[in-house]
Amino acid sequence: MSPSLVLMGILDGTARIGATLFGELLSAVFANIGQRAIRKVARETFEHLLNLNLKFHLSRQTGALTRAIDRGTKCAQLFVCLEF
Repeated sequence: MSPSLVLMGILDGTARIGATLFGELLSAVFANIGQRAIRKVARETFEHLLNLNLKFHLSRQTGALTRAIDRGTKCAQLFVCLEF
C-alpha cells in the first residue's frame, strides 16, 4: 500500500468523524434553542389567557381553547424537530 493511500484513508476518516461530531453539536445547540422558543410562546399565550376578562372565559369553552393551544404547541415542536 502506498503512503498516499494510507494518508487519504486517514484524512477521510478524520473528516467523517469531524462532520458527525459537528452535526451532533449543532443538533444539541439548536434543540435547546427550539425548546426555549416553544416554551416562551406557550408561556406568553397562557399569560395572555390569564389576563383576559372573566366575561371572555364565561362565554367560551375554555376546554376547547386549551386543547387548541396544546395542539398548537405540539405543532410548533414538530416544526422545530423537522427544521433541525
